[in-house]
Amino acid sequence: MKLALIPPKGLYNYCDSGYMGMALAHLVLGSHYAPENGYIESFEPMHEKKRHIILDNGAAEGNMCTPDELFRAAELVHATEIVLPDELGDPAKTLVMAEEFFDKWKTEGYQYMVVLHAKSFVSGMAMVDLYADLPGVTTIGLPRSLLNIDKSLRINLARTIVDKYKERFKVHLLGTNVTWAKEIYFAAKYTPEIRSVDTSMPFNYAIAARHLSNDSNEQILRPAKYFDLDYKLLEAKDHLRYNIHRVKRWANGLL
Repeated sequence: MKLALIPPKGLYNYCDSGYMGMALAHLVLGSHYAPENGYIESFEPMHEKKRHIILDNGAAEGNMCTPDELFRAAELVHATEIVLPDELGDPAKTLVMAEEFFDKWKTEGYQYMVVLHAKSFVSGMAMVDLYADLPGVTTIGLPRSLLNIDKSLRINLARTIVDKYKERFKVHLLGTNVTWAKEIYFAAKYTPEIRSVDTSMPFNYAIAARHLSNDSNEQILRPAKYFDLDYKLLEAKDHLRYNIHRVKRWANGLL
């Protein structure tokens, strides 16, 4: 499973450390007006290496971008894939937003990920069936909030999507949930067809001066000022390198 890292301010050079990129649209647009922070430039090496770059829509960060803004940000970081606008926790409205996007905004040359909000496994698969009728949707994104319903819900949904739809959809895990740090490992081991996952977890633990381990059960949240404070000094400590190494192993199904 490919890994996309979401580093804090001061560590944007780590955007290229996970073999896939996850760019946050509101940070891309902010960097366009404040280029000294280097956020846009951090994706250039990935573009040059022809790596896959996902552009997130900002909803999970409380900064939802308009379709116009998404396409502008996609151009700036040479995105391969765009996460469609979504309404957090609202499956029906998210479906309507996806339909409207394809009616009015779809542009050729991109892959498109829909965020699968659901209340249960059954309702989740019902939404997948509806998205199968939208030819523009190439990827099903499973948000970390699904773990609050059922710890294994994302893995179960991913396994069923892969079995039922074969090559129709790629599957991406949108973020990681503090309630189960090792979900990445179990997802990679038991459903290796999951294409990718993005996470800030190794940085969150490093900021808290914690090592990620196979026995980690602390619930370390992302700091409130994650994208505002400069965390460059973390590079001088071993927590960061250790945690990134650990998450990379998990993404490969290894402990």
